[in-house]
Amino acid sequence: MSSTGVARTSFSFGEVAEQWGVSLWTIRRLVERGELKAVNIGALQRIPRSEVERAEQYGVGTARARKAKVK
Repeated sequence: MSSTGVARTSFSFGEVAEQWGVSLWTIRRLVERGELKAVNIGALQRIPRSEVERAEQYGVGTARARKAKVK
């Protein structure tokens, strides 16, 4: 809840990045790849609270296979 006692319905990319302990660019990449949904509010992009909760519960991103070292 915010200081006014009203629950937030969406968050900025920076707020989510800070909350998750990742960079702003990580959040941008997740949105660009469609792994995290964002909505446009005028000129701003926001991540809905429901999407943040979904991602925290189920995770986002895909596991990437490590490249084998060539000897």
